[in-house]
Amino acid sequence: MLVTNVNIFTNDELELMIKDGAILIIGDEIIDVGSADILKKSYPNEEIYDGRGMLVVPGFVNAHLEVNLASINAPIFYNKNSSIFEYNRGMKKTLEQLTDEETLYIISQYAAFESIKYGITTIMGTFLADSSIEDPLEIFRSGVELLGLRVSMGRELGEINIKSLETNIKQIIEKFEKYKDNDHFKVNLPISAISLFSNEMLELLDSRMIDRIPNRVILDDPIAERKAILEKFGIDLFELLRTHKILKETSSVIYSGLIESVEIDSIASLNVNVVSTPRTQFIYGLDPRNIVELLGRGIKVGGGTGQLGFDITAEAKDTYIFQRHIRKTDNVAAVYELIKIFFKNNYEFASDVFNANIGKIKPAYKADMVFLKPSTSLELDEEWIHRAIIFEILQRHNVDTVLIGGKIVMENGQIKNIESEEIYQNMRKISKKYIYNLLHN
Repeated sequence: MLVTNVNIFTNDELELMIKDGAILIIGDEIIDVGSADILKKSYPNEEIYDGRGMLVVPGFVNAHLEVNLASINAPIFYNKNSSIFEYNRGMKKTLEQLTDEETLYIISQYAAFESIKYGITTIMGTFLADSSIEDPLEIFRSGVELLGLRVSMGRELGEINIKSLETNIKQIIEKFEKYKDNDHFKVNLPISAISLFSNEMLELLDSRMIDRIPNRVILDDPIAERKAILEKFGIDLFELLRTHKILKETSSVIYSGLIESVEIDSIASLNVNVVSTPRTQFIYGLDPRNIVELLGRGIKVGGGTGQLGFDITAEAKDTYIFQRHIRKTDNVAAVYELIKIFFKNNYEFASDVFNANIGKIKPAYKADMVFLKPSTSLELDEEWIHRAIIFEILQRHNVDTVLIGGKIVMENGQIKNIESEEIYQNMRKISKKYIYNLLHN
């Protein structure tokens, strides 16, 4: 397929923008990119797909999504009279019990559906599911399969004890092996900080063969968890993670709030990733102000929506605004941080997880791309195009067509293979159930 009549944001520094361009796609990969006139002559027999003058950008990556919680924007129910740690643990236990097989299938579909609507083609994160479900990862995979999204997902535990942890690790190891060569579905191991409070659980994590599985260390309330670890073991949180070899190069730390200098040293030495979820942090009153310090130490910082919906551009906007107006960062530095997190690191995380080139429109990269309705911002200098995409162009109502792996999964604003009204009706019922129980527990 030869995509023509498009303007292309390649996300490649060597040639960032191509006006009146074309993209040759064969299978799930981009084969050639360049001037439409040249590519039409070079590939005269290819089927033409008319891009109708739209702007084509690489599909976005959500580096951390907590599916059940994001589906109802859970942080908005936070009562500041309770600790963040108590609120998160209680909320996760409640939603875990409420998520049966049918509910899990629906929320997985809804997460994929909403993500694509926002121009996201890859999500990485966690979900909650009742312990009675025999194969929760398979149910989640079947829910997202029809929409073609790239997904790296793991089951997080609400109720954590030695039995539930052992069962979860066993299931994740089995599914990791099954799907390790799958281009669209991967498995990760979520590790909640509360599971580190017990010597028995630490020994279990040590004894199982989890070293090859990417893990996501989730810190709900770093201040409380840091204090608990220090009191129990006499060492800081990241030293404990290092000692038990839980953190490695394929790890991501989902961190809310301020990271201490000693922890930055540990993260830098271990070469692990950090994922920030700015809007979730702001609602919880947590302080992400040292993102710039992490980046300055060469630590890869990514961005995700966490517990607050599916709009990755909202996270990017808030990151920029926070750096620009609260930290008083100058405009050039704030734009640099925006680019580093959302246009570079998120794509590198996804490329590592899926063992593929993701995040640029150039040969040998996966054909994951979003067609956005034309905008006057195309006339902006290349220096400002990233900010224009985030603040103006990449809005939900501008997302017209989405390709994942070279296949059209959304066209003219309509997602294929699924009835949107049915999705919304089913999700409204689940939202009512979730919200009622959160407010009355």
